[in-house]
Amino acid sequence: MTVSRARATSESGAAGARQTRRGLLGAGAGGGAAALFAACGPAGGPAGDAPAVGASEVALRLWHWDIPLVEPFQRHSALFTQQYPRLKVEVEQTPKAEYVNKLVAQVAGGAAPDTIGVSVTGDFNIVQAKGMVREVDSLLKRDRYDLGDFLDVNLRQHKWGGKQIGLPYGWTTIVFFYNEALFATHGAKTPYEHWRAGTWTWDTYLELVQRFNRVGDGTFGTANLPANNNTLSFPLVWSNGGDIFDAQYTRALIDQAPAMEAWDFLYKASQLAPQGEQARTSTREAGKVAMWFDWDLWYQGNLKLMQFPFSMAPEPAAPKSKRHVFVGNAPGFGLPATGKHTDEAWALLKHMVNPEGMKRYFLEANIQPLRKSQTGTPDVWKSHPEIANPTLMFELATERSKNGRTPPRISNFADLQTVLREEFVAAWENKQSVKDAATKAAERATALLKEADVDKG
Repeated sequence: MTVSRARATSESGAAGARQTRRGLLGAGAGGGAAALFAACGPAGGPAGDAPAVGASEVALRLWHWDIPLVEPFQRHSALFTQQYPRLKVEVEQTPKAEYVNKLVAQVAGGAAPDTIGVSVTGDFNIVQAKGMVREVDSLLKRDRYDLGDFLDVNLRQHKWGGKQIGLPYGWTTIVFFYNEALFATHGAKTPYEHWRAGTWTWDTYLELVQRFNRVGDGTFGTANLPANNNTLSFPLVWSNGGDIFDAQYTRALIDQAPAMEAWDFLYKASQLAPQGEQARTSTREAGKVAMWFDWDLWYQGNLKLMQFPFSMAPEPAAPKSKRHVFVGNAPGFGLPATGKHTDEAWALLKHMVNPEGMKRYFLEANIQPLRKSQTGTPDVWKSHPEIANPTLMFELATERSKNGRTPPRISNFADLQTVLREEFVAAWENKQSVKDAATKAAERATALLKEADVDKG
């Protein structure tokens, strides 16, 4: 058995990685990267019998960005090499901020990894849009691979132009946390209780914030809620019946009434959050903040670290709809279009997203599984020895499966994030109105569409 080892990725193509995002990733039509990826478009062929895998000595490089997943990936890929002793697997970790640029450089330099970690938002959209990863529909058909155990929303997140370009291994989503000790001390109904009662809305959130702010002693009801954090704000817009772009991706809708109401809610809450010196002392870790948002995996990872009990609930819903919407971020694996060992890399990909792997990533790195066979009952959460409330995890997973959405699939998504940050941070600092921020952001976001590759599916 070959034991994989994690190492920092090489600096090949470092000069290319130092270019600007726009120049390197080729967000606009006609860029050098666009030409490169057009030349290495999706591969594939007619359905047929799967070739024999493992007959030859092959060293496979598995790329990913998440440090907590390195050892789980190593252990799970070691099982793969037990099955195929002539195949070696090396898990290579590159920091998330550098990952896409270095991946582009590796592909451009003719040294693409074999199986690559991919996500569904931000810079990763360029990976799908520019044809850096190949379609896997032909491989799925050839192998008669059953996708029925995957949640539909997560499969859609790994499509581009109607083609499956990857498979997910987990699902993380934004939720709201709350300090159970503070709620108990002050006799307040918790966000979870409001959620189950159908009263967990923006109005309820602001009422709770004001209640805790009156306590004094450096206690605050909420952490800052930035509109430019799309994983937080977009679900609120969707909950209110709005959207970020129109269906044809011709203009931005973030200055329209449904979105404006979401920005106003976030602004009002953020103005009641600790500011200045208080922001450094009145923290959630100090037990001075009643409610805050974070990725759901924060729950398991901090149960033993925090000095007080805490729990979680969905993001509050728009008062009109009372519908809780979740952002979908389902990391997964894909195959580079220029890969040299496609059949072996595809076999590794299938192994990395199998049910045993998903359970391992959950138990060892808190990445929640997304297979229906695992999320249909509370059992998988009960199997985690450090989860205090597996029933809650099951309830949240059930809700997100019903109401999960994916942020816009545009190749220059990173530029959209920059627009939101620049305009709404100025509004949160009261340097311009929320309306002006939304108006300017909508104009700039609409202009981005003219140079974006878009997946309308």
